[in-house]
Formats: sequence, structure tokens, C-alpha cells
Amino acid sequence: MARAFQTVLEHIEEQILSGRLRVGQSLPPERELAATLRVSRTAVREALRALEAQGITTSLVGAGADAGTRITSGMRRPLAKSIR
Repeated sequence: MARAFQTVLEHIEEQILSGRLRVGQSLPPERELAATLRVSRTAVREALRALEAQGITTSLVGAGADAGTRITSGMRRPLAKSIR
């Protein structure tokens, strides 16, 4: 059975590979991702840290228009599988 953060990784990976998420676009907020995927916000944070470590996303903290997590690179390889 997949761990919760892997579910998040697979969802985001699928969104990027299908073109629904492109470089420069923002991911939905943590709370929204957690509700959509029925996982904890902790699982979402863990997945976002993995994506940032791979250079796929960058996160900016704050309340401004630039705050949030953005896609900074396309997928080079299936990330969810490489983490397993």
C-alpha cells in the first residue's frame, strides 16, 4: 500500500506529465491538496519537500501574490517511483 505522501507525489507528477501543471504555475494550497487527495497536510508537506529537493518546485512563504509552491522544472524521471 502506498504511503500518503506517495499519493501526493503521484498526483502532482501526473498533473505535470499531462501538461495540466506547467513550469511557472502554482500548486493548489496545502489545505486544498490534502482535502482533494484525502491525506493529511503533513503528507502534503512531505511530498512538497521531496519535490523541492529534486528541483521540481520552489516554495515561497508569505501572504503576497508570489507566496506558495510553483513548478520550476519538468519531470526528468518518475519521482514517486524513484522514492519508493
